[in-house]
Amino acid sequence: IQCALKAHADVTIQITDNTGRLIDTILKEGQEGENVFEFNDQKYAPGVYLISVTAGNENHFNKLIIL
Repeated sequence: IQCALKAHADVTIQITDNTGRLIDTILKEGQEGENVFEFNDQKYAPGVYLISVTAGNENHFNKLIIL
């Protein structure tokens, strides 16, 4: 998961399935600038997921497709 942050912040990554059900929450520490957060997608079933990255008052959203 990649995102750019305006400042150093605690990052909350939420993964929801295509019905909106929360699947997982991951807490990380982000630095100002470009960040790459790795996570193990092997524990998720194939499907489409929405990734929400929140850091302070910044929100980023991405779609994840696992085959």
